[in-house]
Amino acid sequence: MEKVTAYKAFNGRLFESEEKCLAYEKKYSQYPKIKEKVVQAKPYLTDKCVFVESPITKHITETWETPSAQKKVDYYYIVCNKYKFMSNSPFMEQNLMSGCLFSNPKHSNYWGNMGRHFAEIIIRGEELTDEVVNREVELVNNAQHISTFGKNAAGIYVTDFVVEVIEKDKSWRFENIRWREGAIAPYIFTIEKL
Repeated sequence: MEKVTAYKAFNGRLFESEEKCLAYEKKYSQYPKIKEKVVQAKPYLTDKCVFVESPITKHITETWETPSAQKKVDYYYIVCNKYKFMSNSPFMEQNLMSGCLFSNPKHSNYWGNMGRHFAEIIIRGEELTDEVVNREVELVNNAQHISTFGKNAAGIYVTDFVVEVIEKDKSWRFENIRWREGAIAPYIFTIEKL
């Protein structure tokens, strides 16, 4: 039998030399690594044909838990420095970042544009409350039923937009429950007052 000396790192891993143990601990002490980036939305065109800087920013957070871990990417949108929009849907990126704000009021209340619709309400200066949010969801559901824009190829309406109050007058979750599964990804997003 031979007696050995080992060096134990913070997580229990053993090393034969103090140098290797210290190098390992130094490397892992840098984690989790977090990289943040802010992207400004494209300017939008007003009804007076003037481009205005958008009050919307996209915040991208990249996180590595360990050196060998896969990068985790989270993102959210801030509107007027007052509201945080979160969604994994490409609808939200298109609605908020492309400069299409106020561009087509006719389709602003189409369920696939609801992120944009709520951003426009906020930019106009209206505060979101449970009452305002429920009113707008009811309007979009009714608007779909009186237009052909909400019909699928079979002529069936595809809107059943719902809102769930997460925290009274502060946080809401939105979803078109008819699109929970199928070929098209669901459009689910949350809005939270900061």
